[in-house]
Amino acid sequence: MKTPGLSMVISSVASLASAATFFSDLASFQAATTTTVESFENAYAVQPSFTFTGFTISETNGTTNQIGAGTPPFSSTGVVSGTGNALYQDNGDSLLNFTAFSSPFTAFGLWMTASQAATVTVSGSVASTFDLTADTPQFFGVTDIGGLTSINFSASGSPSIVAVDDVYTGTISAVPLPAGGVLLLAGLGGLVALRRRKKL
Repeated sequence: MKTPGLSMVISSVASLASAATFFSDLASFQAATTTTVESFENAYAVQPSFTFTGFTISETNGTTNQIGAGTPPFSSTGVVSGTGNALYQDNGDSLLNFTAFSSPFTAFGLWMTASQAATVTVSGSVASTFDLTADTPQFFGVTDIGGLTSINFSASGSPSIVAVDDVYTGTISAVPLPAGGVLLLAGLGGLVALRRRKKL
């Protein structure tokens, strides 16, 4: 006989396991994760892509498809810590890509700044949007227990420069399982009750 309680519990736990959580506050993101940070303190260079510890950064769909990264930067726009950053010139269709993750991360974050106000669309392993105010760094972070393999950013409004700094990659430090645990226990309790009812 089919046990509907068990299938409901399994599907509920599965949906909890693949839900992304988004952060606009660095402190909250850091409290939930264990990460390393890339602040682009290498000697400045311009090239199609850069590979750093754990990820590759590149621009696609642009006019030049070139990333500038390092210190001293081409523009100090968006330097959050240290003296370096990574940036590209946006043409309205440009995508900033973080790919080739060394292994699927469960936590990813960065500071992003644009020379003009823009709405940023996030794609790849997750989907979201957030707004940038001109020349004001904005933190974006995401965790997903299902794993992150690529993150792409597209800024609307054609800001001339989009810069990133302090890219965080790592894992969720404390998986928020209490809600899932309660749900699992409730489902198992329901199964026990059904089984007892059948025996009577």
